[in-house]
Amino acid sequence: MSSVISIIDDKNEYTNKLKGLKENIEGLTQYHQSEILRIFCNNKVDINENKNGVFINLSLVDEGIIKELENYLSYVNTQESQLNELEKEKQKIVKSFFKV
Repeated sequence: MSSVISIIDDKNEYTNKLKGLKENIEGLTQYHQSEILRIFCNNKVDINENKNGVFINLSLVDEGIIKELENYLSYVNTQESQLNELEKEKQKIVKSFFKV
């Protein structure tokens, strides 16, 4: 019985992981969403498109592609954090030297 519960827990955990991935992708800019779509296209993932947008069943996507998406999202988040830090530093310099 405990192995069945473990399988269900693993499935729920994976489902939650995919939901989080979906939400992260939806929150990206159009440019980054296009890059995500390019990852799917390069890996020959089935893509459904209609007037409402592009749809991909993430539960059918290979784990390697999911890992590639996670790596890309990590890269985007790192870049955004670094840009925000640079912008803060820039604002401090402007305030210090130009008394704006």
